[in-house]
Amino acid sequence: MKECFQALKTFGLILNWILASAGLILFNKWLLSSGHFPYPVTLTLFHQAFCALVAFVALKLNLFECATMDRKEYLKGVVPIGALYAMALWFGNWAYMYLQVSYVQMLKAFMPAIVFAIGIVLGTEKFDWKLLWILLWIAFGVLVASFGEVNFSVMGTVIQLSSLAFEATRLTLLQLLLQRKFNPMTAMYYLSPITACFLFVLCLAKESSSVVQAMGQANPYILLLNCFCAFVLNIAVFLLIGKTSALTMNVSGVVKDWLIILSSVLIFKSTLTELNVIGFTIAFTGVLFYNFQRRRKKEEEQAQRQVTKGADEENQQLSWNPKQQQESE
Repeated sequence: MKECFQALKTFGLILNWILASAGLILFNKWLLSSGHFPYPVTLTLFHQAFCALVAFVALKLNLFECATMDRKEYLKGVVPIGALYAMALWFGNWAYMYLQVSYVQMLKAFMPAIVFAIGIVLGTEKFDWKLLWILLWIAFGVLVASFGEVNFSVMGTVIQLSSLAFEATRLTLLQLLLQRKFNPMTAMYYLSPITACFLFVLCLAKESSSVVQAMGQANPYILLLNCFCAFVLNIAVFLLIGKTSALTMNVSGVVKDWLIILSSVLIFKSTLTELNVIGFTIAFTGVLFYNFQRRRKKEEEQAQRQVTKGADEENQQLSWNPKQQQESE
């Protein structure tokens, strides 16, 4: 009975994350590409400002414990992540102005390869030939899907791949930061304000001349709802990773991406070709196998650590000398 309840709870967390993520992506696509609010930097600025405000209020209400950090730690650990996150969000939303939602989701299948490469450079990943071949299989699938894209845009593809590179670097640095002292709400409390500051600078440089006039015509309730959806997605991510694992999130992401692609076809009339479907299927079978291989490797490393720990304890017992202990007493 307890296992059944736990399974239902996990399913609920997964479903919550899938709906929140898919909903925000489709919501952003509608706002940005339909002329309702075609300002990706300003939109992501609103998201981060809203999350920062909610995190600040939650801290004042003592809803979570916030770890303290000195100025050096903040400048070295938080500021670079905030800058990378700002660029990832900006480029990620910017891509929707050039590409179909379905094709953007196909390109996101390339994310494990980028994370793996950057992880090797930054020292959070170890080179593995098996993983490399799997990642090349994923890259092949993405390439096939690209050849089948009817509304292919070089500009949009470069923008989306750049967004993935920024996001992969951010995730790698965030992993190092979370391993040290941060819980998810603390991460939001520290990261959202600095990310909003970087986005504000980008907004002044890219969109300030036209966004002021557009704000007078935009529906504030729709923008507020969009910001709330972004906050709900952050909470859904934190709950899913906190109660399950990042691997569960990655595997569930395959289902989410299929749902988003089908929704984009129904809502935005996105065009899917046979090559799109074939390439997408190839890429995401690779993603599933990649996650399986990573989990298997992690279990082997944990088993090896247990064996090493047991051997060390046995050696300590064998080296214990009762006569020496009596003399010391």
